[in-house]
Amino acid sequence: MEIRKELLRDAKGIFVDTWGWIALGYHHDPHHEEVKCIYQGLRQRQIPIYTSEYVLDEMISLLFRLQRRFSEAVRFVEELLDRHLKDIYILSR
Repeated sequence: MEIRKELLRDAKGIFVDTWGWIALGYHHDPHHEEVKCIYQGLRQRQIPIYTSEYVLDEMISLLFRLQRRFSEAVRFVEELLDRHLKDIYILSR
């Protein structure tokens, strides 16, 4: 995965789709570390993060199927919903 860093540097906001959340929440994803660094950088620079209810629903369903340990999936979803959701704009229909 090649992310053009200059695009993220000047971003006014970013939409995260299902696979972005999966890469962030699933430690075995080959892009996990890169996506984790990007996500932390976006949060540190207070760049708005957008997603949708559909994307979150799909992400939770897939993550629970992918995780080898149920507790890892629960931890990520709870952390995302409890800590970070207030900083994420959720788009609905």
